[in-house]
Amino acid sequence: KNIERDAFNGCTSLEKVVFPKDIQRISEGIFTRCKSLKSIDIPQTVTEIGYDAFKDCTGLKELVIPDGVKD
Repeated sequence: KNIERDAFNGCTSLEKVVFPKDIQRISEGIFTRCKSLKSIDIPQTVTEIGYDAFKDCTGLKELVIPDGVKD
């Protein structure tokens, strides 16, 4: 399971994201320019994070990447 590419791109009011526990992939550019985003809960089921997924998320100060994510 995944959420489509650029799904929340430019969503300036988004502050917190909690993914479903069965998500496996975070798509490219999904949160690009989400400047108010402060918190993301990435479950251990995620194995891939797309290019520029968090580009220009200036409000995001810390992001914990699960051990199973491939380079």
